[in-house]
Amino acid sequence: MTRRSFALGDQIEFALLSRDFNPIHVDPIASRRLIYGQPVVHGVNAMLWALSEFAAHLRGPVQLQSLTCAFTKPVLLNEEVSILIDAPEAGKAVLRLRQLGQVVAKVSLACAPHPDGPAPVFQGQQGPATSSFSPQPDQVNEADLPGLQGEFALAFDTTKALTLYGPALFASFGSQVIAEITALTKVVGMHAPGLNSLFTEIQLKPASAPRVPDQLRYQTQDYDQRFHQLVVACHSHTFDARLKAFYRPAAVAQAPYAALKRSVSDQEFASQRALIVGGSRGLGEVTAKYLAAGGARVMLTYSRGAADASAIVSDITSQGGQATAAAFDLSSFTDESLGALDDFAPTDIYYFATPFIFSGKKDVFSGPRLQQFMDFYLLGFHRLLDRYIQRGTKRYFCPSSVALDEMPAAMGEYCVAKAAAEAYCEWVVRNRPGITITHPRLPRLATDQTASIAAADNGDTALMLQLLRDFSLAGRPT
Repeated sequence: MTRRSFALGDQIEFALLSRDFNPIHVDPIASRRLIYGQPVVHGVNAMLWALSEFAAHLRGPVQLQSLTCAFTKPVLLNEEVSILIDAPEAGKAVLRLRQLGQVVAKVSLACAPHPDGPAPVFQGQQGPATSSFSPQPDQVNEADLPGLQGEFALAFDTTKALTLYGPALFASFGSQVIAEITALTKVVGMHAPGLNSLFTEIQLKPASAPRVPDQLRYQTQDYDQRFHQLVVACHSHTFDARLKAFYRPAAVAQAPYAALKRSVSDQEFASQRALIVGGSRGLGEVTAKYLAAGGARVMLTYSRGAADASAIVSDITSQGGQATAAAFDLSSFTDESLGALDDFAPTDIYYFATPFIFSGKKDVFSGPRLQQFMDFYLLGFHRLLDRYIQRGTKRYFCPSSVALDEMPAAMGEYCVAKAAAEAYCEWVVRNRPGITITHPRLPRLATDQTASIAAADNGDTALMLQLLRDFSLAGRPT
């Protein structure tokens, strides 16, 4: 059984080869706001690696008679992937890619010795097609998907591909075939549906009619709006392909400051110097805007989302609110990294630091995943609270989750960590007189973390305003 892992650098190299620069694969900052909370491997990249391992067992060039690949789970970066090759009969094989105990892709193929001897060599442009290259995927409206079509010239850097996959793949299948397969990720990731895509399946069969070797045409064959699923027909020199993809949700945009300000009295939070840890998106962003609208001086922190934090600060300050932003990483808890936060001298701290939530597996409990959640929800909050209690901050907002009431099967580690954080908050309040900590169990609200392809009952983040008002009164003399 062959094993490897994919790093971000591998993703960049494949993007340069395929011209699929969709941010869900290559941009750690943008992808943190998308459905998986991090970059994931191009499915075609993982499939070509599997084919290269299969090709090492072949004797001579072959003609691909059919291929189906289902991308059943995202392939995560920096996690080991293994391949199991099952060849039940001559000329047929099933390749299963597994990661973290799950099948993440399944390739079924049939091939026969190539009738013309050597495998066909790519006949198009060597290297990137600069005339049609754009690093930005098409932003296609969902309403336009049914009539979507287009074409582009194939370009392929055989030297780069040999470096990525080794010679056996090309000796067996030929660079023409590999170039056409590689181009399929560009169809989905850059064009159909483009930016908001999630590639799920490839079906290949020999071309029904002769075509020029350096062109690929695509058009929508079907779109099911109920499930946001797109079927794209592709035609190239060697193959007719049928591709399936989801039109995935875009990053969730929170309401602008001006809209939220209409619900808040000008001075209701004016007594606060509010430090919002994890304030560059989601509920932290909403909290920053509400508090600033109510007259609070706000400092929001970010780990990687500097541009997002800057945009929020500009939105608030351009309309008279008081807000600043500071870089802060829980993994670098030093006097130097905390200098700006110390100088701000917060009266109230709101703690929204979190990793990606929906990373668990049903009925499986992972020690490393639990530790990641504990580092954020318990240990990170403890270190922050311990520091700022000594500096006179007595008020803390540390939200929990209704997941503790529901105990979803795939969220065991998350629930245990949140329960530990609640117990810690209660322990501090009981043993540290004068400290106020509120830890409300929040329902599932509309944020990047809760975005999904399937319809979900995500609540309105306007709920936060009443929680902030309740916290503002908590522990104060009446």
